[in-house]
This record gives sequence, C-alpha cells and structure tokens, in this order.
Amino acid sequence: MAIQLPELNKRYYTTGEVAKFFNVTRATIRYWETRFSILQAHKFGNGERRFRADQVEMIQKIYDLVKVKGYTIKGAEKEITENRNWYRNKDKTLRKLKEIRSNLEGLRVQI
Repeated sequence: MAIQLPELNKRYYTTGEVAKFFNVTRATIRYWETRFSILQAHKFGNGERRFRADQVEMIQKIYDLVKVKGYTIKGAEKEITENRNWYRNKDKTLRKLKEIRSNLEGLRVQI
C-alpha cells in the first residue's frame, strides 16, 4: 500500500520527520541516502541532515519500489537511475493536474 504524504509546505524536513512519514527508522533513511545518489540531504554544521520536499517525494518513490513492490535496493537504484527524467516529468505533470483540479473545484463552488 503506497504511503500518502501530507502536504509538504516546509523548506526542509529532518531525517526523523521523513522516517515518521514512511514508518521506517532514521537509519533506513540514512542508508537510502548512501545508496541513491539522487538523495543528497543538506547537512548543517552540526551534522544534522535535512531533506527538501522534492527529496521527500523521491524517498516516497524509493519506499514504493523497495517496501511495496518488493524491489531489491540494487533493483530500485537501477529503476530510478534509468528512469530519472520520467519520474521528474511525472511529478511536474501531477502537480500541474492537482493545481488544475483545485482551480476547477473553486469554479464549481462559485457557480
């Protein structure tokens, strides 16, 4: 079952927050960061990792591949690496469709 993320409206999310979103340990998030080059957490001076909203969405894809679909880490790495542009375009399209839907619902309320 795919995880439904809350609205990501903060600039950065801690490793702990991201781990809670997906019900995994912080160590799992750190491990995925080492295995997936697309995940580059911003590290502050004290060593604390923070993830942007787009990185949290990528973690959602990794979670879906590994935990839901049963891919191995290596298989998930290959899938994301080979289809990186497809995933980015899909995300942009979905965001735009959600925006259009919201606008249409607003129009319906006005009528």
